Amino acid sequence: MAPLPRQSVKAGQEARKLEDIYAPIAKDLALNEEQIRKALGSGNDMVAEMVAHVTQNMGKRVRSALVLLCNQACSAGKPQDPRSREQAMMLAEAVELIHNATLIHDDIIDNSPLRRGVRTLNYAWGNELSVLMGDLLFARVFARLAAHVDGPIIVRVAQATDELCDGEIQEVRTRYLVTLSEGQYYDTIYKKTASLIAASCEVGGMAAGAGEATLRALNAYGAKVGLAFQIADDLLDLEADEATLGKPQGHDLLEGKMTLPAILALARATSSERAVIQELLLEDPLQPAQLQRAMEFIRAQGGIGLARAQALRLVDEARGALAALPDSPARRSLEDLAGFFVARKH
Repeated sequence: MAPLPRQSVKAGQEARKLEDIYAPIAKDLALNEEQIRKALGSGNDMVAEMVAHVTQNMGKRVRSALVLLCNQACSAGKPQDPRSREQAMMLAEAVELIHNATLIHDDIIDNSPLRRGVRTLNYAWGNELSVLMGDLLFARVFARLAAHVDGPIIVRVAQATDELCDGEIQEVRTRYLVTLSEGQYYDTIYKKTASLIAASCEVGGMAAGAGEATLRALNAYGAKVGLAFQIADDLLDLEADEATLGKPQGHDLLEGKMTLPAILALARATSSERAVIQELLLEDPLQPAQLQRAMEFIRAQGGIGLARAQALRLVDEARGALAALPDSPARRSLEDLAGFFVARKH
């Protein structure tokens, strides 16, 4: 295999637009979007209305794209098997719906009024119906997987869903834990974010019949990308404006979440500085002046730059894992997608 160039992504630099990165799978993504709408069809008018709300705001479709790109990358240089493509399309649907089901439940837990700048399901229909809608998505996913996808692949998706839920529970349990360690942080974000992204990559390869070494490489790529993706979210929370992000700046701190920039900033502070900021972060609710002070502390201690450096290192490691795959447009898109996650503005 040709070695990959080891080029770090400069902060704020987007190598390619997302639509260009998705070019090898553009037709399949469009078909998949229609497939998702059909999968959630219902004769119940209220369910249909809620489904329309969910499907109009599905974001970047990252997990679907990773399934399809990894499937294509593993099929490079040979005709794509119809069964492989059928399973990949079903898996692309499944991982996106699992992700969106967890977002619905997240918004309920966080009492969030907006998601990606759009009114959340819970603010439009209330918590009871929104919980049930999230449950419906999970039920539809596994019913459809059972009907169309091989057993070992379903097991891998279920394993990632289990890890994801474990990570969400872990995050809730550690709110306002101002002594959260870097190791604890990484364990939580692996489970709640990176586990499903890693599984999305791996099941794309499984559907293509990839060997164990290739599957390990895809899993490693997805895990590193998933961690970098979450760190980028941490950074956006401190840097992006409310209009771009769809929620107030510093929202994570307001909710008592200890993100990587804060953890790294506290680690660099003197013991007296650390004690003052930790006591401040325990305030609930955190007042605007206190939030501003906390964010200024994180910036002054270099927390943002240190966290970005870790994200860029993870991107380089993710790209390195792709050396196990033959060169192809799909592999090149995977390389660029890793960098896009860190350079994105929203």
